[in-house]
Amino acid sequence: MISKDLILDSNNDLKISGGDFAIDQTDDQNIETILTAEKGQFYSSLLLGYGIYKRLLGPLRRNQEKKDIRQSLRQDNYNTIQLEIDNNFTITVDANKIK
Repeated sequence: MISKDLILDSNNDLKISGGDFAIDQTDDQNIETILTAEKGQFYSSLLLGYGIYKRLLGPLRRNQEKKDIRQSLRQDNYNTIQLEIDNNFTITVDANKIK
């Protein structure tokens, strides 16, 4: 299932197109937002969020990070198909929305 919703621009502001809010496919945007958000930042789902910025300050355990990312995405009904974390901590995610 492909999610369509409001699009954010590069500054995380609502994107305006033709004088109206832009709506398009948002799965990649949603996944990125979940990875960068800290728990408690989503009013409707306080446990949603991975908090990548704080995690980069501490020791990284690749298997634990993968588990935590999958769990965070699952909370927003994403099924993680593929998840890779390279030596530079670049995260590549392929996930589908199941609801």
